[in-house]
Amino acid sequence: MEEDTATIQLVTILLLAQDITGLNDFLMTKPTRSPNFFIFLVVSIVAMSLLLLGLEQFVCQANLSKKIIEYFHPQRRMEPKIKKIYQEFKLMKKIKKIIKLLLVIIEYDNIRKLQRDQCESDLT
Repeated sequence: MEEDTATIQLVTILLLAQDITGLNDFLMTKPTRSPNFFIFLVVSIVAMSLLLLGLEQFVCQANLSKKIIEYFHPQRRMEPKIKKIYQEFKLMKKIKKIIKLLLVIIEYDNIRKLQRDQCESDLT
């Protein structure tokens, strides 16, 4: 039953789409296409071709291919730099932990001194 309603809905949509020229071209509900569609296709293909040619010319003039190959060369990879940065980051985390521990120890020592001073004042 649901398949029948879905089929009816699809046929209804296709029948309604025949009156819309843009949808008609893409849904191919009519055998002929408007000349505007072919003009759009030609303009799109020409624009993409010009864009690709421009990018290719830019890449060749800037020697980007050589620069990219040099940049990712095994001896010049980013891996050593990334490892160094990661080690520095780990070292900074360790230093932060040590500083936190030192602050806790100093705070604990201050509390002990206050307690000792309080005890001495109570005794006198």
